[in-house]
Amino acid sequence: MKGSLGQPPVVQGPGVLRLATSPDMAAAPTSIEPIDLSIIIVSFNARELLHQCLESLAKVDLGAPYEILVVDNGSDDGSAEMVRSQFPEVALIHNQANSGYARANNQALAVARGRYLLLLNSDTIVEGEAIRALLAFTEAHPNAAAAGPTILNLDGTLQSKGRPPSSVLLMIFGVAARVLPSKLRRGIAPNLYWNEDDVVRAGWLSGACLLLRRAAVQAIGGLCEELIFYGEDTEWCFRARRAGFEVWYFGRTAVRHLGGGSTRRLMPEALRLENYRILCSRTVGIPRAVIMSLLAVAVKGTLYLLVGLVLRDRERVAQLLIELKFETKVVRHLLSKRTQRPEP
Repeated sequence: MKGSLGQPPVVQGPGVLRLATSPDMAAAPTSIEPIDLSIIIVSFNARELLHQCLESLAKVDLGAPYEILVVDNGSDDGSAEMVRSQFPEVALIHNQANSGYARANNQALAVARGRYLLLLNSDTIVEGEAIRALLAFTEAHPNAAAAGPTILNLDGTLQSKGRPPSSVLLMIFGVAARVLPSKLRRGIAPNLYWNEDDVVRAGWLSGACLLLRRAAVQAIGGLCEELIFYGEDTEWCFRARRAGFEVWYFGRTAVRHLGGGSTRRLMPEALRLENYRILCSRTVGIPRAVIMSLLAVAVKGTLYLLVGLVLRDRERVAQLLIELKFETKVVRHLLSKRTQRPEP
């Protein structure tokens, strides 16, 4: 495996390396020798996918000194043993239990040596010049807190290209414009519907492959451990932009992502609702989130009638009905909580 890795020790237990937590995570010790890049991979019961990810990294030339830190979140499928035996140059943080995605990443962030910190999912495949190009781009944009590539499915189709900042107008247009062809949507609102190969300032990016600037992490902290699952990338990018940093989508390179490699079970609806409430409380705020959800109900209700009565598209009608029912549950859940937005 290329890079300046050395032979780091295996670290046992979630408490040993946990120097601080997000969003008040302190800077990592300054006595360690800095390098250009730290690649951080959190894995839970994804042995084969993790092996595939590490193998893909071994085949590419990053063009800079780097280290790889794997945080095994209490896997019982032999993931830690596989890393020890087959990738001894990788630094392994072996938690005895699943400490959660955000906390596990923060463990690694607290001890990583890189000027840049790449959060990489265990079910990704890195090819060619993807990370090298992302590093070069971020280096050339000193106010960029984060940059991310196009995220592709394994078959090469688009999975994620980031999103613009959340707003009421974006929500209304996003719902209503679903009846329009994609080319027409891009023509009407290019700042909302950019092309896959564009390079644009974004609101948030996928955490499947997200390059962070160390200085930004030191300024605003690590990932939000309050979130139950999902949304950590959205919340972190929100904090970065609010602190005056930039978030960039760099569509000239791509990484493949299976999706759900560590958590194949669908999150229960109750947890989805609560996780969304927490995300809203830490970003746009509960009152604004309620307004946006009420507007979404109104817009989707109008679309439901239009598609059902005019277009007579039964498949779309059924999908809109499911979305309407869930959106009303979102409103009820948001209104049932009187939590004020906590300061990050």
